[in-house]
Amino acid sequence: MTDPHTGEILAMLSRPGFDPNRVAAGDLNYFHRLEIDPEQPLLERPIQARYVPGSTYKTMTLLAGLDSGSASLDDQFDQQHALGPVYFNGQPFGPVGNNLCCYTYHYPVNLRYGYAHSDNIIFAQEGVKMGAQTWLAYNERFYVGKQIPFDLPVVVSNVTKNGQPLAANELAANSFGQGYDDISPLQESLIDNAIANDGQLMRPMLVMKIVQPKNVDPNQTGVPAPIPMDPNQTEVASYSPQLLATPVSSQTASLVRDAMYGVARCGSTSYIPKMFDSPWSIIAKTGTGEVGGNKNPQAWLLTQAPYHNPQLTILAMKENGGEASFVNGPMVADMYNDIFANVLKLPLPPPPDPQNPYCYQTTSLLQTP
Repeated sequence: MTDPHTGEILAMLSRPGFDPNRVAAGDLNYFHRLEIDPEQPLLERPIQARYVPGSTYKTMTLLAGLDSGSASLDDQFDQQHALGPVYFNGQPFGPVGNNLCCYTYHYPVNLRYGYAHSDNIIFAQEGVKMGAQTWLAYNERFYVGKQIPFDLPVVVSNVTKNGQPLAANELAANSFGQGYDDISPLQESLIDNAIANDGQLMRPMLVMKIVQPKNVDPNQTGVPAPIPMDPNQTEVASYSPQLLATPVSSQTASLVRDAMYGVARCGSTSYIPKMFDSPWSIIAKTGTGEVGGNKNPQAWLLTQAPYHNPQLTILAMKENGGEASFVNGPMVADMYNDIFANVLKLPLPPPPDPQNPYCYQTTSLLQTP
């Protein structure tokens, strides 16, 4: 959970976890058990693990396409190009993965519709149309392939195979979140934050200030003090919000928020009652990262709220969790409801517009023949 306007990490959770007090106290037996635990509780997943991002990474492709001018939310796709198959380097894309078949009866559909309903075939074409050079350049703007400046070490996310050029079929797969995409949760959070903050990406912050600790009786801890004690807790260092980059324009960020609104109101999270009925106008993008090997996919949910003026972003990811909307949606909605109502005490945002042009269009496309 992040404040996208400052970059402050307000909450960061990794599970399974462990008791850091027992480790700090020198309980070596406990530490060794953690080291050999197959569930790797010592791994701080938000910053030290990478996963297939699935359809949440369509958001990167949408950002790159809109900002570079190679794409428009009104781009049209006839039935063949929406459902597939389409071919790149002889590799077919679709009809599996179009996510439109059997409930969409009117064509053409547009890119906005493809994002809301998570059509892999549409996004494969958008990625190839903009080209690998542009797609990779926008990834780099968000620090993909580079070390993210942070208060703790962060694993570097990757979207290529050992830095090699992407062929058209590889770019197509990458563009909808499969292929070589291997992304950390913090990396995904940066994408979410820039969208919420009108295209400005703030440096993620975990530490606001460092002070000298008060004097502590060593007999209570059993551990010698690593630095001199200070009963006045003198401030050693302080940190302020810092602009890291402006990877996309304010207009692009606004357009992507509109697309995420479509996901929440008329698309793949609209059937989760707690998300749809939340008074806080949550917008979102789901992701189902396929990993193969008869394992359930990685379950991602990229969110921010309220839609008209995002105050928080929340990224949720459950390893091999399955369908992200069902796995993460209710939990995330409860978090926004509690924080906005009881902690920040925000006024309720305007209710969703029942005449929203996108939702109106969706309704017409979903009508039976």
